[in-house]
Amino acid sequence: MSKSLGLRCYDTRRELHDPAIRLRRSEKWYNLNMLLLITKKAAKEDLEKAGKDLDGYIKFVIDLASGDLTIGGERHVDGERELLENGSNQKDLWGGGYDSRTEAIDFDSMINIRPKDNNFSREVMNIDVREKIKLILKEKLNW
Repeated sequence: MSKSLGLRCYDTRRELHDPAIRLRRSEKWYNLNMLLLITKKAAKEDLEKAGKDLDGYIKFVIDLASGDLTIGGERHVDGERELLENGSNQKDLWGGGYDSRTEAIDFDSMINIRPKDNNFSREVMNIDVREKIKLILKEKLNW
C-alpha cells in the first residue's frame, strides 16, 4: 500500500495465484486487483491502471458527501469496503462504471440496491444523485 497525493493503490493481482498472501477479513477471502482510492484529481496513468482489470471498463464507487471515490477492481463491493474503512457512510456510496472505449458512463451496481432509499434497482434511479456522480467524475477523473 502506498499513499501519495491523495491516491492509494492496491496491486494484489498476485494474490489470485498465491493463497498464502490473500487478504483475510471477517472470515472471508477477498481477491482484489487494481483498486485506487482517489481523493484528489487522478492522473491519466491511474485511469489506465484501473482499466486493466476489466479490459477498459472501470468500476467506480463514489462517496457523494466527501467526493472521494474508488476506481478499478473487479467488484464494486471492494471499493465500497475501502471507502467505508476510510470513514464514508453507506448512505453516501453509489456505484457505476465507465467504458473507456465508448466513453459511456453507467450507474449499474449491486451496491445501489437500497429499498430504504427508494432505489429498488441496480441502476441509480434518482436524477439528482446521477448528476452529483457526474460532477465528481468530471472533477476527479475528467470523464
